[in-house]
Amino acid sequence: KLPKKPVILDSNSPVETQVQMPISPKNDEEIPANNIISNPEIKKQLQFKKTGLRVLIVEDSLPNLKLLSMLAKRLGAFEVSGFPDGSRALEEMKKRVSNGMPAFDLVLLDWMMPVLTGPELAKILRKSRAEGGFGYKGLIVGITGNTLPGDTQTFLSAGCDQIEFKPINKEVLELVMRDAITRRQCVKVNGSS
Repeated sequence: KLPKKPVILDSNSPVETQVQMPISPKNDEEIPANNIISNPEIKKQLQFKKTGLRVLIVEDSLPNLKLLSMLAKRLGAFEVSGFPDGSRALEEMKKRVSNGMPAFDLVLLDWMMPVLTGPELAKILRKSRAEGGFGYKGLIVGITGNTLPGDTQTFLSAGCDQIEFKPINKEVLELVMRDAITRRQCVKVNGSS
């Protein structure tokens, strides 16, 4: 909690004073180049904030959904949306398309979910619009606790770009988010959406 009165730090004080404050730009404002940010966690957050990364997490385990959402936000994702099943995520995608909203850059899909599984949702997302899908070109990552080769192949055949095994930690999610940014930049350069 920040004090309401200004805090004055005197460099001539005999006592060493350190102040730590999270820095987070509002509305993707640029941080002036002369501001030196030494905290590596804040640097990562700012790096992702500037990209405007949008993440969709589809996971039926509420604790896992909350954890992945929290990690993505802490890493600096611009927008994080989470749904407990594939059908609700599909409705959100339809709403975004019909309202002209930006697409998600990264979709994380759990395997086993009620109503619509991760592989089923991946297939719909990848299908062209003419085939009743979305023609989604962003990064789709399957997340599962099953390490069987057949399960992995099913996810990949459905349209996932990669598979990550649970539990997913912060370092893995950071790499996946970087991959999503790279993918988005490649799609823009090639003129696809």
